[in-house]
Amino acid sequence: MFRIIFIIFAVILFTLAYYIRTHQRRGFLGIPKLAEAAQRELGRFAVLFVIAGVLAVAAAIFLTGWLEALALIIGALAAGILGLRVPHYLAD
Repeated sequence: MFRIIFIIFAVILFTLAYYIRTHQRRGFLGIPKLAEAAQRELGRFAVLFVIAGVLAVAAAIFLTGWLEALALIIGALAAGILGLRVPHYLAD
């Protein structure tokens, strides 16, 4: 059961990373053009989501508690901080 949950979590993280990477230069959340600093910051978030996704896949394969916790913590922190940063992007 945990394997399926972590595979779904990894797919969600990879989808977020893909969306951020493809929209960081041509428009993010309806914003036509982002500042260069915001584009770099979005790139870092995409990398964090990929790292958390890889950890989630590894957690699905090996089923170790610390790996599961690490994937969840990195993914949750990245998503939470990105959510807090969205108003900053809208203000630019």
